[in-house]
Amino acid sequence: MMKTENSSERDNARVDTSRRSFAKTGMAVPVIMTLASQPVLGRPCLSNIISGNLSDPDRGECSLGNSPGGWGSFNNGETRDGVLFQDQVSSFSSTLDERISVNAKWETHNSDGDSIEVEGNIQIVFTGTVNTKRYNWASDIFHYGDLAIKTGSITSFLDSSGGPLTKVDRDGATVEQDEVKLTGNTTTPVNPIDGTDIPDGNKKIKLDDDFENAHNQCNHFTGGTLYSTAFGASPLETDDKPMREILCTNENTIDFHLVAAMLNAHHYSSYILTVAQVKGLRDGSVAYPSHYDELNDFLDDTWTDI
Repeated sequence: MMKTENSSERDNARVDTSRRSFAKTGMAVPVIMTLASQPVLGRPCLSNIISGNLSDPDRGECSLGNSPGGWGSFNNGETRDGVLFQDQVSSFSSTLDERISVNAKWETHNSDGDSIEVEGNIQIVFTGTVNTKRYNWASDIFHYGDLAIKTGSITSFLDSSGGPLTKVDRDGATVEQDEVKLTGNTTTPVNPIDGTDIPDGNKKIKLDDDFENAHNQCNHFTGGTLYSTAFGASPLETDDKPMREILCTNENTIDFHLVAAMLNAHHYSSYILTVAQVKGLRDGSVAYPSHYDELNDFLDDTWTDI
């Protein structure tokens, strides 16, 4: 990633003499310029960028893109100019049936009708549904990620032999146990539906308790298009991971900025950069305007905060 070696005045002079576009189906198609032997950014609005003037970003048929925050955050149907940031493209449902083994205590009654506590190893059975939704970014080229929405409840407690956990009520009848409290667990069990810890203590865990996992944040997703798939090369500063994850967890890195630029270049035909130019900025074959100290500073000026 290199800056142009020429001064901004020479850049402007070359831009002024090189700004050409051809009408095609009502859209302006830019001609990419070169500066010395190294390509420099060539959308028709480059003079705005080089001069540092983005007060009129649409001059020259170009427009600002979305920020990394706009692309990365799960916007759940929110739009910019009527276009979804992420769009659900498919969904499927599956059955959830999971058991966790825990040490617990529960109340029962002795032959005299007195309440007593019994302790032992049991299983807690969770059943429900997993509705998995697949989302693509608005350009519909890259996969944002899969969102698993889990809903369900505790449907039974099982004893150490795998049969229903029972208790004796005050009247001496044997009935299904409907609540327990955890105790003496060396590791904290995790609720398989909502992902929360189930700690030891006096909080009662009851039959038919309902749960639902959180499903409204970027980090609740799994999968998605890898950085290397989009760029044809590994990230510069992070391990190869889904582009969504880079936008969620690697704020202000070069990769964070490049992913947003790549999404903008694919989605907006009028964005300041082309897909090839974004890739060139990554590998240094394309230079960014010389009055910017860092590539990140330049890219920040190519989008609007969302």
